[in-house]
Amino acid sequence: MRRFRLAIFSIILFVGPVILYHYMKFPASGTKINESASSIEYSFFVAGHTYGESRGTVPTATEMGLYPPFKKIFPFLLNLPTLSFGILTGDIVYDGNYTELWDAVDMDLEDLTIPTYFSVGNHDVQDENGPAYDIIQNRYGKTYSSFLKNDDLYIILDANLGRLAKESDQLALLKSSTKSLTDRNKNIFVFFHQLVWDELPFPGTGPNNKTGAHKYRKFWHSVSNLLTRTGKDIHVYAGDVGAVGTGSIFHTRYKNINFVASGMGDGTDDNIVITNIHKDKSVEFLVVRFTKEGSVSIGPLWETHNKKIKS
Repeated sequence: MRRFRLAIFSIILFVGPVILYHYMKFPASGTKINESASSIEYSFFVAGHTYGESRGTVPTATEMGLYPPFKKIFPFLLNLPTLSFGILTGDIVYDGNYTELWDAVDMDLEDLTIPTYFSVGNHDVQDENGPAYDIIQNRYGKTYSSFLKNDDLYIILDANLGRLAKESDQLALLKSSTKSLTDRNKNIFVFFHQLVWDELPFPGTGPNNKTGAHKYRKFWHSVSNLLTRTGKDIHVYAGDVGAVGTGSIFHTRYKNINFVASGMGDGTDDNIVITNIHKDKSVEFLVVRFTKEGSVSIGPLWETHNKKIKS
């Protein structure tokens, strides 16, 4: 009997969220529409500040790797049948100058068994004159890139603007990536670490770190001008939230741009975002919340703020 109850609990924990994930669609307007599982073309997750708790020292050997509560939800993620890949939106490690920290992350991601891309944060690159940029590029390639998935364009940018990620080079990538878009290309997804899009924190949600804000806000102005000219639906993600109690989840829409920020680390509202792309190319956002104890829940990510965004 005890084993039977445990089995039922496991079904509720892992299958229940999948049912919600497949049969409910939540567009930006907030209207709830019932959908069949077959309407989802593919999905991906976005996770910010994945080294976890804010700290002042380099992790010890037993503390290295991704945030433990995040790793606990890997089975949950792998149980989502349309999940194709993930993107870590920065502060992946506490200090990118240490190769052993990257080794630990790579080992953890082996358990996830789906492609995972990086949008690096300030902790990852550290001082641009240090070894971190070289370590990252030698292991993973450039810190900015683009790719197509089912006619949707994905652009990963590096708002740290270090010596191996100059603004001019990234804008050139952005121009070349968007130049050949056609009517088939409905969505553009863009990923940063920093909350690049506004001069002030939104009510209830602020960045973990404001260092270099003047640089990346200027960078965003150039990026947004290029993006809005495409006339496509644009979805911008950031991951520099959730570690210091300033808020950990954010979503608003302005003109043709969705802005999403999510992160983890303070242990009170750790979360990631699942994005579903439907066959009609509509996009929905779900928030997955999890705890240190291992509980997990999934639900719609409504617009949390309607404050006007500076473009």
